[in-house]
Amino acid sequence: MTGDQELEPEAAATKIAPSKVRYIKLGTGNAWFEDCRANNRLELGHRAIPHDLAMTRDKNAVAALYLSDERTAAKATNYAREVLDFYDGDENALWITFAEGCLWWAFAKAEVVTVGESQEQGQRARAVIGSWSNRDANGNLLTFGSLSTSLTQVAAYRRTICSVKAAGYAVRRIGNALATKSGPGKATTTAARRLGQ
Repeated sequence: MTGDQELEPEAAATKIAPSKVRYIKLGTGNAWFEDCRANNRLELGHRAIPHDLAMTRDKNAVAALYLSDERTAAKATNYAREVLDFYDGDENALWITFAEGCLWWAFAKAEVVTVGESQEQGQRARAVIGSWSNRDANGNLLTFGSLSTSLTQVAAYRRTICSVKAAGYAVRRIGNALATKSGPGKATTTAARRLGQ
């Protein structure tokens, strides 16, 4: 069973134009995916970083904590980027992940809350706008095998969050949409909410 998510009929005509497309690995081996889908949220670990510090979006301070934990400067910088990407508050960013043989996608609300990390869930979360979906705007399943390797190769990313190089392709496959744009807009948010429901 793939946990298919049905779209509302008007979603078929909706086009999306996210500000950016990001891949997120929801725990080691996507172990938190079920919790994220069930609770309609994105989750992130990085328990070494206090929520209050992450809220400041001070990349140097976040990286300094990782450096004090004997990480290399490059790893500290990458971990800090991941935390700040999660806390960026952009509701027009399209988030994707791969689970159950499909590409899953969602838009997320800006607010980040702490939830207490375990093997089943991350330490912090952002609520999804609508719900996670594994279907395109026409109701077709976004199966791994039906997608270009230019997109599916991102599933091999070894860390947690990264920009998707095949962003334009991802947007077209999900919503038959325009290429990504540089800034958020009310129409985009409305479309995201409709597509994500």
